[in-house]
Amino acid sequence: MITAFLTGLAAGYLLIKWAEKLMLQKARLKTLLLLSNTENDRIKAAILMAAGSVCLLVRRSADWHLLFSWLFFCILFLSGYIDQMIWVIPNEGIVTALFLWGFRCVCMGESFPQIILKFLLSVIFAALLILIVAILERGKKRTMLGRGDIKLLFVTALCLGMERTLYVLALSCLCGLMLVALSGKKDKRRQIPFGPCIAFSGFLVLLV
Repeated sequence: MITAFLTGLAAGYLLIKWAEKLMLQKARLKTLLLLSNTENDRIKAAILMAAGSVCLLVRRSADWHLLFSWLFFCILFLSGYIDQMIWVIPNEGIVTALFLWGFRCVCMGESFPQIILKFLLSVIFAALLILIVAILERGKKRTMLGRGDIKLLFVTALCLGMERTLYVLALSCLCGLMLVALSGKKDKRRQIPFGPCIAFSGFLVLLV
């Protein structure tokens, strides 16, 4: 358990440093970004990563399934952290998740038709999300869900399966509503980054 904590702590800190490099490439206000992210903030985020790693170890047996879950948790952590900071979910995390999914399919010995079917189902799921969000946005006259969020949900459907991703989506919406309520803002049009909600919900589902 101590090893899991230390590994998670080191991985979390390295992911944060990588996230900062990605954010500096994508954010326009580079000086503001550097000033807003202190060493204390990095340590707190790394401790969260370490705590999550321990939780995964407690809930799962030490095998390659645990390795897959932990690596996907790293991707969720990275995506949620960057989205919280600059409202962008990096494509680097999405591509890494695709490679991770492919690695898992090979390890499980899945056939080519099975892989194609899972990919198509995830594409249909993402397409339906885009359609529903587009209809809602047209009625509300504002952005309801970022396209980066949909891409993150797409790779979540690949890595966790459709059924578990529906739980992730439901928990994410609940988490988002709670954050808006806890913010104490009277403006109902106020928006929050949805990536951290997806990341946290995905982590909870990984524990089940």
